[in-house]
Amino acid sequence: MTTSYFPGIRFFRNTLVLATAFAILSVMTSPELADAITPSTTAVTPITVGTNPNGVAVSPDGSSVWVTNYGSGTVSRINTTTNAVTSITVGTNPNGVVVSPDGSSVWVTNFNDGTVSRIIFPPQPPANFTATPGNAQATISWTAPTNTGGSPITGYTATASVGGQSCTTTTATSCTISGLTNGTTYYVSVTATNAVGISDPSVVAVTPTADPVPPVFTG
Repeated sequence: MTTSYFPGIRFFRNTLVLATAFAILSVMTSPELADAITPSTTAVTPITVGTNPNGVAVSPDGSSVWVTNYGSGTVSRINTTTNAVTSITVGTNPNGVVVSPDGSSVWVTNFNDGTVSRIIFPPQPPANFTATPGNAQATISWTAPTNTGGSPITGYTATASVGGQSCTTTTATSCTISGLTNGTTYYVSVTATNAVGISDPSVVAVTPTADPVPPVFTG
């Protein structure tokens, strides 16, 4: 990604993002960045944000664009897939904005406050999720999210879709859900929680089964 030195303008990949002073963010895309000035190959999508949009930053994975709204004391997060906008209140006259290299936090300078706002998020879902069936139970295992949202994980919850049986942990990355019915397929979800909120779930199917009957030897 390359960044221009003009306020409110950022380049990334083959997309040029412009912020205007009238609460409209315009996004221009083209097959080649050099063609961005050619009207026949340029698409402009106006996106309404806050008052006097100024600074613009793009998340490392390209999934969101962050805009500081100087006149309304907010930051707008734009989902680059849907163009949906979420506004977050920060300090007075937010100006510069930057996303951390791992995408776990956003930092905003508040021009008239003498402060910087740090924005953190709920964690990503747990990874490497597995469920091992047992007799009327299932043991659920996972690994911690790579991105904790900028705040430490405070707990995990695994929940079965039928009946709502669950198990929880604080730091452990496995637990056992009991009280299940053998032969019934359950969809088990695991979520991670931090100080901000709860992650999206990771989901896996599991069918508990009775322990096999050991063979009987005679004679």
